[in-house]
Amino acid sequence: MKKSIQLFFAVIILLTSNSIVSAVDVAVSLRDYTTNDEDVYAEISYLFIGESLLHAQTTGQYAAAVDVLITFNRPDGTIDAVDKYRLTGPAQLDSLARQNFIDVRRYNVSQANYKVKIELRDAFLPSTFRDIELQLDTRRSESQSKLSDLSLLLPVETGGFEKYGIQYEPVIIPTIGAVHNSVIAYSEYEPSKDLLNQEAIAFYSIYDNEKNEVFRKVKKLNLEARNILVESIPLVKLDDGEYSIHVKLLLRNKKEIGFTTLEFYRDDPYKNLRIEGYKTVNISGTFVELLNEQNLEFSLRAIRLFVDLPTGDLLQNVLRNGTIEEKRKFVLTYWALQNRVDPYEAFKPFMSMAAQAHARFGDGVGYGFETDRGYVFMKYGLPDDAISRGSEQGAPPFIIWTYNRIPKQGTVKFLFYNPTLDGEEFDLLHSTADEEIQNKDWPEILYSKSIQRRPGEAASQEELREGIYGREAVRLFNDQ
Repeated sequence: MKKSIQLFFAVIILLTSNSIVSAVDVAVSLRDYTTNDEDVYAEISYLFIGESLLHAQTTGQYAAAVDVLITFNRPDGTIDAVDKYRLTGPAQLDSLARQNFIDVRRYNVSQANYKVKIELRDAFLPSTFRDIELQLDTRRSESQSKLSDLSLLLPVETGGFEKYGIQYEPVIIPTIGAVHNSVIAYSEYEPSKDLLNQEAIAFYSIYDNEKNEVFRKVKKLNLEARNILVESIPLVKLDDGEYSIHVKLLLRNKKEIGFTTLEFYRDDPYKNLRIEGYKTVNISGTFVELLNEQNLEFSLRAIRLFVDLPTGDLLQNVLRNGTIEEKRKFVLTYWALQNRVDPYEAFKPFMSMAAQAHARFGDGVGYGFETDRGYVFMKYGLPDDAISRGSEQGAPPFIIWTYNRIPKQGTVKFLFYNPTLDGEEFDLLHSTADEEIQNKDWPEILYSKSIQRRPGEAASQEELREGIYGREAVRLFNDQ
């Protein structure tokens, strides 16, 4: 999380190791779901950090495992509930791909003030451990209405947990990234006996850190002995920052009968980003901090090929006059606009193509992606077919690239030629691709030296057909 967040009602802790002694890195959430005298339970959720655990090989794959011991202890020393089990993480082929993993457990307890003790041990390296103590008070009077702690759940289709028909993953660390457009607010309510069967209204509100209400949703319900309050909360309009979700229950006479709240952080720093505002972006902890001056020059010049004119002018100024920090900020801003969830995931394949283009088409003077073939390669990839001719009489060397499956275009072709006969410097003369160079007179240009005529005398149609349009480049280019 970017800022400290106070949490009400529920206990959420994030424990990491900074000491010499190894420790299990884990985030733990403890929530109270007291519903009635006979059905009192607590729910504990864990997020284990895979990097802090030893992954051992079993049946050809690698996995971490944690031994867990939990006790619910009353002040007089009585233990009401005990659980001991081994939790195994996801199996992986790569021993270095140490994924995080989640567990959720629910325990029936009594109405009491508990000290919850949790002992965690790395099953394959017992010297790596973590001991945790949390407080839990489930007591309430018979006449007291109870709205449980609030949980945030992320809906999933497969591989998650299930609660009352909802497939979900718990939000343990209350930070929700831009990849998620909504979150489920979950709580439970047990009314006092005099409120049974009455009509109530649930208000779901989101407040920003200045206490402004930025979202509200209302839902009616008839109070039963046990009420499961589940509501999908949209997040797409929330800017990056701290928020709190409030759930309030009112009777028709507006009397408040229940309230719970939970603070969370909306992690969407690039939501309102614009390329012209690149100087405001925070680059701390991002991939661009690792780019040196040479890397930045390479990256910016590769980007320049694919931007509009205003962005290109801005980029050119950054290249000429920008500091190394400004160049890093421009690179991050550009890729955040392509993928605001994970800019690096957009940057990585593009720069891989740029590196390949430079290796294939670099001439020792400029970058390979700045050549015509480099540009086409970066935009469309390797051609499905390539034909090269270097010695046809009356024509300079030429190359024809064919792409068979360009989206919304089908088959397209590019013809490059080397009019100066200078090394591997091939210029794009003609293509059939949309928004690329298209030159209907390309045969005359390619074979301009093959027709002999007096100065000022135009070639006849017969001469053109025999001297140009029957030549190999024309035949190859027009061959389907």
